[in-house]
Amino acid sequence: MSDSIQQEYFDKFFSAVKSADVATAKATLAEEPRLIASHDPEYFGGTALNIASGRNDRPMVDMLLSHNADPNLYSDWDAGPWNAVQTALAYGHFELAEYLAENGAEIGIHEAAGLDRADHLRELIAANPDAVHLRGGDGKHPLHFARTPEIVDILLAAGADIEARDIDHHSTPLQWAISHRPDIARHLASCGAEADIFMACRVGDIELIERLVAENPGVLHERITDERFPAPDGAMNIYHFTIGTNATPLHVAASGNRSDVTKRLLELGMDANAPGGYDDGTALHMCAWHNHADCARTLLKNGADVDRNSGDIHANSPLGWAIVAGSVDVAKVFLEFGAQNRDYYLSDCQNGFNGAFAQVAHTDRENYKTLEELLKGYFG
Repeated sequence: MSDSIQQEYFDKFFSAVKSADVATAKATLAEEPRLIASHDPEYFGGTALNIASGRNDRPMVDMLLSHNADPNLYSDWDAGPWNAVQTALAYGHFELAEYLAENGAEIGIHEAAGLDRADHLRELIAANPDAVHLRGGDGKHPLHFARTPEIVDILLAAGADIEARDIDHHSTPLQWAISHRPDIARHLASCGAEADIFMACRVGDIELIERLVAENPGVLHERITDERFPAPDGAMNIYHFTIGTNATPLHVAASGNRSDVTKRLLELGMDANAPGGYDDGTALHMCAWHNHADCARTLLKNGADVDRNSGDIHANSPLGWAIVAGSVDVAKVFLEFGAQNRDYYLSDCQNGFNGAFAQVAHTDRENYKTLEELLKGYFG
């Protein structure tokens, strides 16, 4: 932050950006235009456009661009600075990344890989064959951003390292891909990348799951830990963030809404109520946060406890998580399976509508009104 920008303006502006409050962000910019190029140390040195792109907040992006936000301005991040396109790509917001490209973002090799610009990618490699090893955001290689199997094949044919590690998370392209690009994770595995039980669960490869279990039944008991996925110098593997520390394979299946995988894991002996991941939630909590109704139904039919609390941070039920997340579809499933009322549910619906969860739950605020009416219909 520039010393000449008052802290009050800085805090107000970035809080508004993170809360999708376009009106307040715009009004604060009118008072202090230099904020448009400021970096927020609490968001990995990101600009407001970085933050809005990571949230897939198109109205905020449009407002910032109209105030001359530079889509080519990088974050201030030692492990590898990000621009807005790379940020959008990392979170799987592909349409927004394309929109930014249409509005002045430059397309380097990382962006070309993530935007599926095959011809441009070939041109960049022809001009500089070593470009396949260039570092981008978080120190990722172009292969970490690959959008399609064709892009993967182009990069590998040009000498890209299939097991390359980024700087910030010491993670491979396959490990980065499982969250928002499971098809790419599957393709990388078919090209020889090292697979694991978490990847197999996320991409829905039951045959691979069964092979891994046959080779080592202990994989069903693996969790996301530093011991399982070591990283040097205090870094943490990307799985800690995209799956959750101490999460089980069942949590991964739930986060991807893989009902078939969930059913098979339970048949193989996994505990439907095993805690893990953020706040020691169960797989049902993962379904709640991501609004995965199908997988929730599978879990509930196979012994999951609809009212079991998460850990000490929130001590909340799956339905409580669904309310905070604005997850209407999965809330209906929980009620169908007998979820009990709690005295704070309705107030959480009202708080959500008023923006209390906007920084963590990227949902339509009208969902909170729908949830409120749904709860009143069940509980009176």
